Amino acid sequence: MIKKNHINLSKMKQKAYTCYDESALPAVDGKNIFQQQAMFRFYFSLKNYTPFFVFIEENGEVLVSLLGVVIKEKNIYPSFLVSRCLIIGKAEFFSDSISELSAYKLLLKEIDNEFGRKCLFIEFRHPEKNEALNAVFRENNYTYSPWYNVNNTLSEDYISLAKKRQIKSGFKNGASIIEATTEAQVKSFYAILKQLYSNIKKPLPPIEFFIHFLHDFCKKGKGVYLLIDFQGKIIGGIMCLFSTNETIYEWYVGSNHSKYKNLYPGVLSVYAATAYGRKNGFRYFDFLGAGQQDTAYTVRDFKLTFGGKLEETSRWQKVNFRVLYKMALFVNKLLK
Repeated sequence: MIKKNHINLSKMKQKAYTCYDESALPAVDGKNIFQQQAMFRFYFSLKNYTPFFVFIEENGEVLVSLLGVVIKEKNIYPSFLVSRCLIIGKAEFFSDSISELSAYKLLLKEIDNEFGRKCLFIEFRHPEKNEALNAVFRENNYTYSPWYNVNNTLSEDYISLAKKRQIKSGFKNGASIIEATTEAQVKSFYAILKQLYSNIKKPLPPIEFFIHFLHDFCKKGKGVYLLIDFQGKIIGGIMCLFSTNETIYEWYVGSNHSKYKNLYPGVLSVYAATAYGRKNGFRYFDFLGAGQQDTAYTVRDFKLTFGGKLEETSRWQKVNFRVLYKMALFVNKLLK
């Protein structure tokens, strides 16, 4: 399904439209995995996930694309009460005939028209600090939040001595790294994540998300599950996504650290991904976030022990139903 609202910029012929139909996608594709048609198809295969592309075109030529997804957390109606619109990454450009600022003006207006009354909030997770875009987002009633990420160049030299000792000890005590190839292995990893996310009161996608990842990404060379095995039992692991041959992303990671402290399964999980990246010619390891600035975050400290440096990224959020959103935050705080 394509909805062409024809959002025009000034008197130019450039216009934005939203596409939900895979068969109608144009023959262009982004460089970043979070903005590629493969991710669209992955989302499309999942219940309660509605992917969409917003395209900007001029005279039939696609100039810009932006992939997003509407995620409905539970089967509750009306759906906007539990739906959020999420955009990971930045817009992909296929022409120099439109500036970044002009493109985002069109994109934001189209997204607001399409999802402003369908989702509790809309959130952009931009991988870089971008002062120029702040004004455009503010004009469209978005709130900016500075976040951190850790830029890791995959050099083993920068891993802290303490972490190197833990890695050596974990292997010495019998832990090993395996690559998941079966659904049973993925389910074992998911059981660890489910317990972890239950403890920290954060939503976790259903098991189908992780099973589909195995088939849609891992078996097509676009992702990998690296699991920590001890005597035939999965005690930790990491789910990684690839963007070309340059960046390997940590999408989900978890371990049964409390039960296997002397094996350091959490440390080995991250080490497994960085070692995999080095072995396979990747240049960077991306943690996909290290917490909000000015907020203490022990996970950030943990990530920094693997080397790399803190970099500021951008999150912009627009709340469409403010009273309901505040109520949701209040309930979530009580649950924690």
